[in-house]
Amino acid sequence: LNAQAYRVASAEKLSGHNKKARIAELVEAPTKEMQKAATDVAAYQTFTKPLGEAGQALQKISNSHPIMKVPLTFVRTPINIIKYAGERSVISVMSKKVRGKLFGKEGSVAQSEQMSRIIMGSGIAYAAWEAVADGRITGGGPKDARKRALLYDSGWQPYSLKVGDMMYSFSRLEPVSSIMGAIADLHEIRDSLSKDEGEDLAALLTMAIAKNVLSKTWTKGAADMFEAINDPERYGEAYLGKLFGTSVPTGLAQVARVQDPVLREARDFLDVIKSRIPGLSETLMPRRG
Repeated sequence: LNAQAYRVASAEKLSGHNKKARIAELVEAPTKEMQKAATDVAAYQTFTKPLGEAGQALQKISNSHPIMKVPLTFVRTPINIIKYAGERSVISVMSKKVRGKLFGKEGSVAQSEQMSRIIMGSGIAYAAWEAVADGRITGGGPKDARKRALLYDSGWQPYSLKVGDMMYSFSRLEPVSSIMGAIADLHEIRDSLSKDEGEDLAALLTMAIAKNVLSKTWTKGAADMFEAINDPERYGEAYLGKLFGTSVPTGLAQVARVQDPVLREARDFLDVIKSRIPGLSETLMPRRG
């Protein structure tokens, strides 16, 4: 509101006390256009913008089918975060809306803002690439459980910034963490491939973005579902366990956790259900590290 009031007062060629008074007046009693613009900015900055047709269709699937609430627990906020991060990278020019802003179709303010987003995001990406090369930033790491265990034993942790001998996670610094994480994953994936495979930039970038997005806490449900579909022998039973485990209300599961704080071994989906029911959870063997 302050920014808009300043622009209006400047456009009216006011100065000194008159300009200050006009800005205060507009902020106190903003026009409908100013209120709408301010609301739009607030929704954009808090990742609560209404979704487009594809996003709304996904929301309907999640809301209409209770079973889909497990893999699609959150829809609007994750999609908006991904869009927000994407607008701050050079790949944003693939978007018709972004190109329109860059060509000035939505005015000089929108044009300047979009250019600034790409410049700032590209700067962060370049700094992240250099930091990964120096070992100061980590990506998601290998999927192999044994390799990950060895890394964890050495003090490593995924999506973190190394300061001295300590590792600090940046995974909650959205949307900056999405840019940094994708670049770190790109670096790690490139180093793990052969020279010929590593030269396919488009494929590398796609793999890095997919790996980074599916590593987020708010996409865990979808990531688990994709793993179960792609490798049912390895992940199918565990995913079914989680799916059936949701049939036990969270409140009841919390009571079970308070009564029995021991982490239990759940080998199949029936064990997962037992682990969430007071009294039955204690019939399972403790999980040993």
